[in-house]
Amino acid sequence: MKIGELNQIILFIQDMAASVAFYRDKLGLKAVYPEGDFDPARTQWVVFDTGCCKVALRVGGRKRLGDDSPKLSFRVPSVKAAREELIGRGVEMLSIRPIEAGLFISSGTDPDGNRFSVEGGL
Repeated sequence: MKIGELNQIILFIQDMAASVAFYRDKLGLKAVYPEGDFDPARTQWVVFDTGCCKVALRVGGRKRLGDDSPKLSFRVPSVKAAREELIGRGVEMLSIRPIEAGLFISSGTDPDGNRFSVEGGL
């Protein structure tokens, strides 16, 4: 048996409405499940398409996150432009720092404290 490509990452969250507003409205991800208009406050499971992998939100988190918790990393053409746009949408982002030659990163957290970063060129 060969394990296939990573298909989906599941984040356990407490407040679906706040998390959907963050991932859909602030990060700009497209919800693929449920389809169409839905009420996040009445939904237990939402899936977003990131292009290469899906991010699923599941109600039931207990906020037991620490420094070594998993972190989502999103590729962007320009970390500076992405960071500025996210800050403009109300997302708190850390300063930009280099991680290797020509590659930069800026990090933030979602409403439940799940960590994410944008990585790419400056």
